[in-house]
Parts: sequence; structure tokens; C-alpha cells
Amino acid sequence: MSGLLGRLGGWCARHGWIVLTLWVLAAGLLTAGTLVWGRPVNNDVSIPGTDAQRAHELMREGFGPGYDPGGTVQLVLYTANGTLIDKSRKQAVEQSMDALRRTPHVAEVETPYRVGGMSSSMRIGMITVRLKGQDTTKLAQTSEQLVTAAAPAVRAGVEVVPSDSSTPADKQIKTGASEIAGVVFALLVLLFAFGTLVAALVPIFTALISIGVGLGLIAVEGTSWTCPPPPRSWRR
Repeated sequence: MSGLLGRLGGWCARHGWIVLTLWVLAAGLLTAGTLVWGRPVNNDVSIPGTDAQRAHELMREGFGPGYDPGGTVQLVLYTANGTLIDKSRKQAVEQSMDALRRTPHVAEVETPYRVGGMSSSMRIGMITVRLKGQDTTKLAQTSEQLVTAAAPAVRAGVEVVPSDSSTPADKQIKTGASEIAGVVFALLVLLFAFGTLVAALVPIFTALISIGVGLGLIAVEGTSWTCPPPPRSWRR
């Protein structure tokens, strides 16, 4: 393996412009493929005919709404002054729960004024919202809608923070001023360390191409797959 990698590295060093062109083309084609065939990533796995899938279906039937992936969102409540059981704040929290129940796809709302729903200080509580029929690929947006519905509690001085099972893959990737500033400062540090602009640009260019190619592959392959039933020989 070391010999193969050595020969590959030597070839790349002797044909630098070819390697550079190929990587730029790969990044460009993958970016174009993302725009044409890209799909949102999904971590929902279904394997029909297996015992694990049957167990999952039984648990979903037993626990009801909210058991599906992304089906439960917890709204954490916090008040710095007073407690959540103060009359005005409790009334605002109850109004928020009424608004949450009217929100689309909300099947059940559990009050924080239950056993285990509030901290001993009475300043931190948790509203559990169970969803049904929602788009599991837009969990972050769903959480934002639920926080918006909890506006009465916010107006009463209660901080509302969503806690869900979303991942970075669920969120839209945006490039802002902070990322651009990070690249600029990294270039300055590398320029100071290496002493030449060309040497400083090599790791920056490599990192940008790697990120572009990696995100492109993820976006192109990021589609929901439903596995076919396993062979009969697997079923016991």
C-alpha cells in the first residue's frame, strides 16, 4: 500500500495542473449535481420484514403520536425572576399550551405542571409536544413554529428554548461573514508561517475543494432509501 501511495503521490506531483483541473471539475460537477439531483438527507431507516422493524411498529402503536423520528419536541422554559408557578407566568404558560395545541401537526401537549415536569427550584420546566404527520426533514423549522406559538410565555418573561432530535444535517448550511473572516485570518496565519503566498494558498485551496466535494457527495447521495426485505435465510 505504501508503494502504491508513493507512486500516486509522485504522479500527482509531476502532473500538478492535471490534478488541479480534475479536482476543480469534480467540485464543479458535484455542485451542479447537487442542484439537479440533490435531496435532503434523512436518517429514517426502514427494513420491512425484520423483527427490529416489527418491534419499532409495535412501539409506535403503543406509545402513540411522537414516537416517529422527529416526532417529539421539548420546549424548555426558564424564568430568572420568580417561579413558573406564579399566577401570571402560569397563566401565560397555559395560554402557550393552548396555542401549541392549535398548531398544525401537534397531536399532544404535556404540561410542565406534572410530576417530573419541573425542577425543584420551580424556575425550569418542560413542555413536551408530540407531533403527527409533520415533515421530518424540516424539524428545525417545526421547532421554530412551536416557539412562535409559545409567545404568551415569552411576553410574560419566560425564556422558551426548543430541544429536539435534529442534527446538523437537518439544518440549512449558510455561509456568512464569520466563515469568510475565518478563511481570511487563516490565510494571514499561513502566509506568516510559510512566507510565500503560493505556499499559504495550498492548504486553503485544498480545504475548500475538500469541503465542496464532500458536501456535494452528501447532497447527491442524500436521499431516502427503503431497504428491500431481507432474504428468507436471514429470518429466524
